[in-house]
Amino acid sequence: YRGRVFVLPAVQPEDLLAWTASADVMAMPIQPTTPNHRFTTPQKLWEAMAAGVPVVASDLPGFRSIVPVVDCGVLVDPTDAAAVRAGLRSLLDLGADGLRLVGDRGLAAAHETYNWEAQFEVLDGVYAGLLGGSS
Repeated sequence: YRGRVFVLPAVQPEDLLAWTASADVMAMPIQPTTPNHRFTTPQKLWEAMAAGVPVVASDLPGFRSIVPVVDCGVLVDPTDAAAVRAGLRSLLDLGADGLRLVGDRGLAAAHETYNWEAQFEVLDGVYAGLLGGSS
């Protein structure tokens, strides 16, 4: 993948979404080494979806509850380099139009479901339940 895979330096927060949108695929092979890692749903997933970029993510509960439901990428065994490579290849082999379709599903889900406006009532209900009252 020489010349096709790049590890980029840190960028300013205000530039992050534009940098994310410039990628063909966002890879998140988080290792299941701690409970936090196993159950995480990292900010990178939301950024990729908001930028319309397909994802290759670890087949862990946090990702599993979103990626296949939205169909915005593929899940892989993060402990198996061949599986991560195959996941990347499966998306890259879709070509530009196929990548756009997968990315567009993530983008639509970000606009329709996974955003502050849509999730406020859900979060408010969780807090109300924890506090024993209603909002």
